[in-house]
Amino acid sequence: MQPRRQFLALLASFGFLDTARPLLAATLGDWIESARVADLFVSARIPAKSYSTGSTKMMPTLAEGDVVLADLRLAGKQPSRGELILSWYQGSTVYFDRVIGLPGDRVGFRSGQLILNGREVAQEKAGTVDYATAGTQMRRSLFTESLPDARPYRIARNLENGGFLDNIAETGVTDGHLYLLGDNRDDSVDSRVASRGQVAIDQVIGRVVYRLRPNAGWLVPRESVEGLPKE
Repeated sequence: MQPRRQFLALLASFGFLDTARPLLAATLGDWIESARVADLFVSARIPAKSYSTGSTKMMPTLAEGDVVLADLRLAGKQPSRGELILSWYQGSTVYFDRVIGLPGDRVGFRSGQLILNGREVAQEKAGTVDYATAGTQMRRSLFTESLPDARPYRIARNLENGGFLDNIAETGVTDGHLYLLGDNRDDSVDSRVASRGQVAIDQVIGRVVYRLRPNAGWLVPRESVEGLPKE
């Protein structure tokens, strides 16, 4: 492959040539920083690919239209609890989710409170967030949730109206499967919904590690991405 074609293929693989993705919210700094990070992955020969969020299900971690970079080395492998991952649904649709339950765990909900292996998962109030979806302004209460042996992350909840998924009997996570949730707990199709259910580990695509645009930056500790060259 000629150098120019190699360069264009590199840009396309990380979403830099896809004009269908949101451009207006990204700054020149986002593009420059993202290109620099993409080059790190390429030079380290780490398989990676860009994906765009299509909904608000991962608010406040990711907004609708955010473009992220996924480390594909996790494909088909069991992730760690608390990781933000991508997985296949019915072989063609890609979902963003947070890993909550691993094989052998028990997961449930009581009044919107996550229950893991019989214990309430700690949540601390973290303010509110306002956002728009389908032309409607929404407000959600934010909480910092802390799973065992995982880095804390923020979730959004609808405390005013609650949600039909606020109370779910504890269920066991079967072998070879994961229990996945969206961070926007009352606006998410995830393992609580019968049509989705628990997700087979072999459907895992990769681990989301970096936001390319807008607001380029690491979504995980940089040192947790093994093999990246020093800067």
